[in-house]
Amino acid sequence: MNKESLIYLVDDNPLYLWLLKEKLEQLNARDKDCIFRTFSSGEHCLQALISKPDIIVLDYYLNGVNPQAKNGVEILKIVKSLHPEIEVIILSRQEDDASVIHRSLKEKAYSYVFKGGHAEERIYHLIREIQSPGLADKLSA
Repeated sequence: MNKESLIYLVDDNPLYLWLLKEKLEQLNARDKDCIFRTFSSGEHCLQALISKPDIIVLDYYLNGVNPQAKNGVEILKIVKSLHPEIEVIILSRQEDDASVIHRSLKEKAYSYVFKGGHAEERIYHLIREIQSPGLADKLSA
């Protein structure tokens, strides 16, 4: 069993955030090695960095409630400047906006996942990959 990982889920859409957490907990039911905490804004997530999460799943657009809220890439930059060891997965509906993907990866996001169409399974696979360094190499060999 892998060590228990603390994973922050950040999205300003409360229904999507709840569904994402529920699905990830279902996928993790056998291993039970992940603790998921949810945040409705990037700013709230930043305030909770004191707990040192292992992974943050971060929506790109976080201004649905507060139009002044920072976007996911801005939050990613702050996280990486404070804690470069925390892996961040950017989550968004912006599948046709290459600039969002490029900015996310340039700022050292671990990966970029499009919302919809089995996004939760892709996120869970990425969590497993992060928890087990070298797993991706073994699977592709």
